[in-house]
Amino acid sequence: MPCPYTPDGNLHPSPLSRGLHLAVLPNGMKVIIKEDHRVPVAVCNVWVKVGSNREPQKLRGWSHGIEHMLFKGTARRDEGDFAREVACAGGTTNAGTGYETTNYHITVPAAQLPVAVDILADALFHSSFEPGSLDAERQVLVHENHMYDDIPFGFGVTWRWGLELAFDRSPYANPIGGRDENLLERDREEILAFWRSAYRPDNMTCVLCGDLDPREAFALVTEKFGGLENPAAESDPAVSIVPAPLKEEPHKACRLRLEHGDIQRAYAKLIFRGPGEQDGLSAVLSVVRRVLNDGRSCRLHRVVREQLKLVDDHTVMTETGPREGIIIIDLETDAARLAAALHAVGKILNDLGREGATTEEMERARVRVRRAWLMGEETVQGQASTLGHNDAMGDLESSFDFPDQVDAVDNMALKAFCRRYFRRNELTCVIYLPEGTDPTRHGIPASAVELERFLDGTLPTGEGNAPITVAARRAVSGRDARGGGADQPFEVHQLSGGTEVCLRRDTTLPLVAMDLSVIGGA
Repeated sequence: MPCPYTPDGNLHPSPLSRGLHLAVLPNGMKVIIKEDHRVPVAVCNVWVKVGSNREPQKLRGWSHGIEHMLFKGTARRDEGDFAREVACAGGTTNAGTGYETTNYHITVPAAQLPVAVDILADALFHSSFEPGSLDAERQVLVHENHMYDDIPFGFGVTWRWGLELAFDRSPYANPIGGRDENLLERDREEILAFWRSAYRPDNMTCVLCGDLDPREAFALVTEKFGGLENPAAESDPAVSIVPAPLKEEPHKACRLRLEHGDIQRAYAKLIFRGPGEQDGLSAVLSVVRRVLNDGRSCRLHRVVREQLKLVDDHTVMTETGPREGIIIIDLETDAARLAAALHAVGKILNDLGREGATTEEMERARVRVRRAWLMGEETVQGQASTLGHNDAMGDLESSFDFPDQVDAVDNMALKAFCRRYFRRNELTCVIYLPEGTDPTRHGIPASAVELERFLDGTLPTGEGNAPITVAARRAVSGRDARGGGADQPFEVHQLSGGTEVCLRRDTTLPLVAMDLSVIGGA
């Protein structure tokens, strides 16, 4: 896709959507402004292209640590002032650190947008990192990381174990929160050097979305961010943002980690490397994920949980960055059923690669992906998040044509995707059993060699990347992209039986919401 920006320092309407305006400030900061006049609310959402995958080894965990420190005080504000000002403006705020990005957002009544922009400009570029506050926050970060040690499912301890084993070169092997020693031992100057190397205007995107005038909003961003300069590049790579993280090489054989602990259930994680955002397969991945695990009709629930009764819980999780991604299938059961559950899941993945999904499964999955996307676009914060994330991944157009991409996913693409990514030699498996459980007694593989034999004939092996054909993306135009409609009043209608119907038309998104209220109760 061509670059959607005109880097001349001015604000330009974008053909991608009605009410969308783009700019690049002279210092390199990208600006996205999206009008949505339905409700008098606006959000300022700043995205920084730094996360745990772009940290140097000795600063692992400090993208998240810096996120914590940026609201601890500046020359203009003490620690408590940030939350107090947001609350007084009638707003809410939060932040998050991932593998590839860190983002900060403040949502306020539209008239208070200048407050939100001023707070974020102050915090992101002028935080003081006061030594006493920094040392106190180190303990908070360590404690927060260890909160996951007692969680065996989802993003708990098995997530960390699995990624440590699954990746040799890729930074996905490192947890977002970092290691205790990095959090406790890095000195203040090293942390500040990393902060300055990453928090540069030319490494950021500022997204404003809501009931705003685009020219006034752009003037506000220019006032607060336009005068900031990009610092000279840090000469020491040990404390600088990593410009090009390594990508994992193909694996020759499956991997297994078997652990025992003070738990009552048995758990298994099946980890496969997935596509990156730049591979153009995000829509296919989303459909595959829903075929496997979304609702009572998905394959895992219908076959493994209901028909075979081999698991009590399951989920599929994905993580995608620009270069590569992760696909994880998580199972909760007991030791007696775990081996059969692993075999059943392997057969499902193999069947999808050979036979694909049924027509009903494909349509249900596409509908669920579209629904999730549309519901995420209902709020200004949801829209800002979509715009900021996709821009950071280098694909702003997906903020508008993703439903079309989903509609174009067919069974041939799904089969090709499953054959490429669900390979036995690319599998990493974590098995977590109650203390004292003998895996051999229950037929559970206890080594990678045993796992290889166990899955022989179920999951195929393979090398190379056979083509996955997806329909060419059509040009996105404001004529058919969503735009922020004007605020419409409710219409009140009285039915013949006395029922009152309150109706409000909003054509911004193809969604309908209905609520029925009856007088009564305790």
